[in-house]
Amino acid sequence: MCLFWRFLGASKKEFMDKVKDLKDDSKIEAWARNLLKNKSKKEIEDFNNNMRHSKPKDKSGMEWLESEKKKLGRKDYFSYFDNLDADEKRF
Repeated sequence: MCLFWRFLGASKKEFMDKVKDLKDDSKIEAWARNLLKNKSKKEIEDFNNNMRHSKPKDKSGMEWLESEKKKLGRKDYFSYFDNLDADEKRF
C-alpha cells in the first residue's frame, strides 16, 4: 500500500497513530482530506479509480487474495477493493 501512503503524504506509522488518536471515522476522514487539500479533484478520482481496480501482480499477492476469499467463502471477485467490500459485506 505504499502508493496510498505516498498519495496521502503521510507514513504508515503517522496514519496508524492518527487512527488510534482520533478513533472516529469522520475525524480521520477530515484529517486525511486536509492532507489532500492540494490535490485536484481529477488527481483524487484518478488515484481512486486506479486503486479500485488494483489486482495482485505477483504470486504472494495472489496467494494472499485467494486466502482472503477462502476465509470469506467467496470466489466472485479479483481486486483488493472488492476484498474490502466483501469483508465488510457491501456485496
